[in-house]
Amino acid sequence: MAAAPDEGRIRTPGAKVFLDPIHGHIEVDPLSVKIIDTPQFQRLRNIKQLGGGYWVYPGACHNRFEHSLGVYHLAGCLITEIQSKQGDHLPITDEDVLCVKIAGLCHDLGHGPFSHLFDRQFMKQAVPGCTWEHEDASTAMFDHLIEQNGIKLEKYGLTKKDQVFIKELIKQPAEEQPAEEQPAGAQQAGAQPAGAQPAGPQPAGAQPAGAQPARVWHYKGRDEEKGFLYQIISNSVNGMDVDKWDYFARDSHYTGLPKRFDHMRLIQSARVIKVDGKWQICYRDKVCCIMHCRLHAWLNVYNMFHTRACLHHECYQHKTTVAVEMMITDALLKADDKFQDKYQLHMKISEACQHMDTYARLTDSIFDKILYSKGDKLKEARDILENLAKRKLYRFIGQTQARDEFFEESGPSTKEIAKAVTDQEKIKITAEDIAVIRVNVNYGKGKNNPVDDVRFWTKDNPDKAIKLEKEELSEMLPQKFADKFWRVYCKKQLDKESIKEVERRFELFLLKKKDMTTPQKQVVPGSKDLSGQGARRDLTADLEDASAKDD
Repeated sequence: MAAAPDEGRIRTPGAKVFLDPIHGHIEVDPLSVKIIDTPQFQRLRNIKQLGGGYWVYPGACHNRFEHSLGVYHLAGCLITEIQSKQGDHLPITDEDVLCVKIAGLCHDLGHGPFSHLFDRQFMKQAVPGCTWEHEDASTAMFDHLIEQNGIKLEKYGLTKKDQVFIKELIKQPAEEQPAEEQPAGAQQAGAQPAGAQPAGPQPAGAQPAGAQPARVWHYKGRDEEKGFLYQIISNSVNGMDVDKWDYFARDSHYTGLPKRFDHMRLIQSARVIKVDGKWQICYRDKVCCIMHCRLHAWLNVYNMFHTRACLHHECYQHKTTVAVEMMITDALLKADDKFQDKYQLHMKISEACQHMDTYARLTDSIFDKILYSKGDKLKEARDILENLAKRKLYRFIGQTQARDEFFEESGPSTKEIAKAVTDQEKIKITAEDIAVIRVNVNYGKGKNNPVDDVRFWTKDNPDKAIKLEKEELSEMLPQKFADKFWRVYCKKQLDKESIKEVERRFELFLLKKKDMTTPQKQVVPGSKDLSGQGARRDLTADLEDASAKDD
């Protein structure tokens, strides 16, 4: 394991220091060093962080390994910041700190080849109705790693309950829900009639008549008083978490795209405050609102979500990224039940994620194994990857915005598009040659402003959480936080003239179907606008106008 040179600092025996291009020197505790120095963790060196994005941005060669180190580091920064400022009344133990850091380190152990391509595209098509997510494999792989490498957590002061806590931080159980209520009209034996006052004194802790049902705490690793710890790695409350902070910074760095927010400023202003009876991580108001701090700059919290939208527009959902990932997915689907390697798999690729011994050997290397395979068994899969290697990509035909009610349904069918673009004399295209991709672009909360779910504190009252109202924020905030598209690709290899004819016919098809499209006002050189308006547009122009993108 390579580490940064010793700078003469006194460190815990067994700890190591890594030099990271994003966060500088990262000191790693002895237990985490043990975890890192295992085959199961080292596997992450061979899984690209951005999947098909590497074919668009040649600098985006970073892997899940370094991202995991970054999340470990930021998780430690955030929890120790809270501990140092509020440790007197928040019961944060050293074991809590260690568990949170390890969860950050191990949260992506379950990613498959090319990261999200595997769980969001390949698995969903290979196993229809599949609900498996990479977090499921991350918790299973964590247990597998600990067992296979003989790591004794108790040697480092951790218990079985702490192991459960780490896995809950990685894959959170169901959200807190009200206690199950009785059906209307149901009445337990001996209960008082509706409206009657209970006779005699009530037991201590008894719930008053008409009171709201008590919340059920579904977590086993930590009690509700430590619920804020579950917001550090993956924050289901408002999306402000260290996982995103690292990959926004890291992906921006390696793609060359701008990063427009300062995660360290957020960490330094973090406080835990009760919101509606539950502990929540909140931030100083001046990190959000330029009206408060009188700076002529964008809002820092808003900019976090804006950075996310930019990355989705310009990288994660880039039209070429999507084309590349479709090709890799199709190759994996063709190879699913044919790929047998005595050194790697003895089952379908889609079954490997249920068997950690096998899954631990499944990485991006499967691309080269298929590409350089021999014989007819993998020929169809190999042909797709050979085209990719020659940059003969699935052809982007065009895209159209869709109204909400249309977008939620099926959209244009591959059959009707194939029929519309086929020229019986020159071009013959089947439904199998057409791919219709639904793109949902938002800031992280669908149509809503994600900052609405973030709570803040003020210098004058640091223990009271407040919500910043719209009129307190800059008028530069967008009025729209979501954009939706149907994007169409042709998988068949065609000559340039045929491609132009297919594009022309697709435009005519949309003109006839323009009742399903939304007029596009922005006319900027960029991607093709095939809404029937004849305009051309750039997705980033929509972003600056206020549209955005989802994870």
